[in-house]
Amino acid sequence: MGLTPALKARILTKRADFLRIKAAGVRVSTPSFTLQALPDDNPTALAIGFTCAKRTFRTSVASNRGRRRLKAAWQRVAGQVPAGFMLVLVGKTTVLTHGFAALVSDLQQALTRLPVARPTAPPSATGGVPQG
Repeated sequence: MGLTPALKARILTKRADFLRIKAAGVRVSTPSFTLQALPDDNPTALAIGFTCAKRTFRTSVASNRGRRRLKAAWQRVAGQVPAGFMLVLVGKTTVLTHGFAALVSDLQQALTRLPVARPTAPPSATGGVPQG
């Protein structure tokens, strides 16, 4: 999985995708957001989702502003992201007060902490012994 300078990321919109990444993915926490990542079935694809819950931010204006800040930070680092992942950025309330340069730096550091190697397939139910 190399870096993807010209790869356009698919935007995640379905709740099921967000829940699947939350349940089975790895989490990298920073002061202003949590990055959740799950290896994608397609090793050359990249998908990204953004969420800032109104329950956390108290108003839709604040949650929309937080989501816009996360998207802007993503635009700055999108070319440095390894392919083969589905990513979700979950905003914390501090995303509103965190400096933008620090937000971009946090995102770059969080991306470097992602596991680069794709996990191997789980062992088969037969314990690796061929049936026949």
